[in-house]
Amino acid sequence: MRPLPPLSRPLPACFQVSDSHQPVSQTVVQAADTLARAPSLTGAASRTPAAPACQSTAAESEPVKHVRTGAAPNEVTEHELEVPTESAPVEGPMENPDFHKGTVWFENIFPFKLGVIDPRTYFINQYASKFVEEERWRSLVPEHFPEGAEFQFRSAEPNIKEGGLYLKFRYRGGTVEEAVEAIQAHVRDTGVRSSFNLRKIKAFEVKGRPWVEDMVSRVPTSRLHVEFHGPDLTVEQLYREFRNYGRIMDVTLQPSSSKDVPRFASVEFVNKRSATSARNCIHGESIDGTRVHIGYEKKSNSFSLWNWMMANLRISVPILLAIAAVISYLVFDPLRVFFITNKLTGRFSFVKYAETAEELLSGAQSSILSFIFGSGAVKPKRTLRSSLGWAEREKEEKRLEQHFKQSPETLVLVSGPKGSGKSDLVRKALEHHKNKLVIHCEDLVGQPEHILISRLASQVNFSPSFGFMSQITTFMDAIITATTGAKAGLSTTKENEIRKILDCVTKAVTDLTVKQRQARLKALDELSRRDADSLDVPEVEYPVIVIEDYLGKENSRGEFLYSMLTEWAAIITAQYRVAHVVFVSDNPAAVRELGKVIPTKSVEGYILKDATPESALAYVQRRLPRVTTEALKPALDSLGGRLHDLDLLIQKVNAGQTPADAFDDMVHRAITELRKIGMGEDMDSSKRQWTDVQFWKVAQMLSKFEEVPFDNLCIHPIFKGDPSPLIQMERDGLIILDHANGRPYSLRPGKPIYRTAFKQMNEDEKLVATMGIRTAKQLMADEEKRLKSYEDEMQTLASLNHSSSGAAWWGPGTNVRSRIDFLAEKLGESSRKVVAWSDEETKFKKMLKLAE
Repeated sequence: MRPLPPLSRPLPACFQVSDSHQPVSQTVVQAADTLARAPSLTGAASRTPAAPACQSTAAESEPVKHVRTGAAPNEVTEHELEVPTESAPVEGPMENPDFHKGTVWFENIFPFKLGVIDPRTYFINQYASKFVEEERWRSLVPEHFPEGAEFQFRSAEPNIKEGGLYLKFRYRGGTVEEAVEAIQAHVRDTGVRSSFNLRKIKAFEVKGRPWVEDMVSRVPTSRLHVEFHGPDLTVEQLYREFRNYGRIMDVTLQPSSSKDVPRFASVEFVNKRSATSARNCIHGESIDGTRVHIGYEKKSNSFSLWNWMMANLRISVPILLAIAAVISYLVFDPLRVFFITNKLTGRFSFVKYAETAEELLSGAQSSILSFIFGSGAVKPKRTLRSSLGWAEREKEEKRLEQHFKQSPETLVLVSGPKGSGKSDLVRKALEHHKNKLVIHCEDLVGQPEHILISRLASQVNFSPSFGFMSQITTFMDAIITATTGAKAGLSTTKENEIRKILDCVTKAVTDLTVKQRQARLKALDELSRRDADSLDVPEVEYPVIVIEDYLGKENSRGEFLYSMLTEWAAIITAQYRVAHVVFVSDNPAAVRELGKVIPTKSVEGYILKDATPESALAYVQRRLPRVTTEALKPALDSLGGRLHDLDLLIQKVNAGQTPADAFDDMVHRAITELRKIGMGEDMDSSKRQWTDVQFWKVAQMLSKFEEVPFDNLCIHPIFKGDPSPLIQMERDGLIILDHANGRPYSLRPGKPIYRTAFKQMNEDEKLVATMGIRTAKQLMADEEKRLKSYEDEMQTLASLNHSSSGAAWWGPGTNVRSRIDFLAEKLGESSRKVVAWSDEETKFKKMLKLAE
């Protein structure tokens, strides 16, 4: 600390130490306090005669107001505050009294603070430090001031929160107001702009006592809270003082009836920059004898949109839903159609590009080999048909390809037993088709609703889908209903979500088809004008949508999807005629379900059957060239022509098994499937619509005969004339029902290998005995119920006959005796059946008797 400089003149008498016993320290404190309240010595003392010491009578001298701020001489303003800095020049032991101190506020130097958390804070602080260190503020101050004036820089203090800069200076040869006007004119003439928003920078004189704070929750706003420390100011006074910083929206005074102190007013600016400049320049200023303190006031709207929405849910919710629908229609739906079109055409598919590159590479390799070794060295590439054994299905394949080239009019159904190659046939027919889309129902049906919708959107490339929003809206709808008692209607049903996805698919296929039709019409018009035959007219390649595993999981969760897909397919084919829809199913009920949605048109059907023994042998030999025909033929005669079973045999032989061992392994696997599915092992029997005894009867009949008459089997006592068990067995792939004249005519095994499995199951004596006992018990139980009903009826009729014994021979007694005779005959037949089944049960029990 440097020592105090000596005084140039003696202290007044009131500052001198008296002879009293007052402590010296207290006297020094009083003297310092008096000096602080004395008039400034920087210029006023040299131009004005000194007043007598300790003379403070108000009647003798009136205090002189500040020329701009109106502050009294004993009130220290910002101009008299000294902030010592390293750059401030010092002249001798006392500062030069000819210099006047001033401060200028530059707005729009830095960005505002946006809130409590502002990610730009670090970068703004770095920028502010460089702004001061590199003295970039010099571009805001003119290089030359009026002649005879001298400008000296004191310090530069950034106010980062409010986006401005304080520039403190000393000025000689004129007043502070002249220096500020020169700086304002320089800034205005040069048009200096901020580097972050390119808006002009403005300069204002600081007339009060600025308060720079860094409280986190206080952020700048366009509304100022002005506190009065003195008499209240009028609107006119406030407007006159604040208007220099920008346009004012409104000035509001505190009601006169309010008892809150201190009194205040609110000044709202149009621009937030104007509010920050006014606060930093006027805070602490004395206006007409009233000192004002200024802070920011949070704007509170009298109208709260949220409160109105919560109070009027019946109005706000439909409006929000309408807005969301408009946004979805204008923004998201075109995007979704774009992505679905990409899936249909494969224009951005890496797989497609890889296949094209592979074909080009193969063609180049073939050309090089042909050039070097001759054309005979290049082996022709085998087609998919020749390598997969599609010789018997060329007719169906060509029919399907020709159907895809025609205009869509009806639905297409490719049906057949499981493993017959339905999907392969459709895939081969669409091998060179450009616009195609596949929907796998087996991945959708049986899943929870949100997973079903999400997977369907993924299969058709419906993006963005916002699948999670359905659960959120359902939860919000439940909360609003529980709190307000009114249904908000936010949640949507699963049907609406699926319908929205299918509508976008419809829009995509419609755009593709319409675009091709327009191109074809344009080419035809051009051809007619030119009258030339050389112009190529493009054909319309209709998009093809394949729905696989249709009706594969009936009576499962999500089975409503089948009906929705059927109705949608009927619309885009029979009504709009913009796309072909192919259903692939092994369920015989698929024809009836499709016929319901297009009652006026027939379904285009393709029924696939097993290959003939010759084709099956040729197919296997083509894949197993090292295996002899003699080794393959015994296995293939029993295996049949099911394509899936032939592929499985080939895989087992390639794995090292002999054809006979592979066939035995497949038969053992088939027996396991039949016991598991048909006889209910490892599954709940309540889910089956047939009994173990009914399935065993089918297995017995099919092990003996190639085909079993459907009607004969239905009237058997085990089935009691009910065909539903047989129909359900067909849906589960255990049997196949052959139709004739529009109704089931006969039944055969679901797979050719099942016939061998049925035979081996009937060769198992223990199984035959077990199922024989269960069959006999069921038949006896049913027959005993019938016997009981016969006996009850005979007792009733016997009592009637006894009461009418005296009647004539033509009376009612004759009819009663006839009915008794009929029941007696039936009773005898049933008794003989029960005895026969009882003997059979005894025989089977002897076979299972445990040897002890």
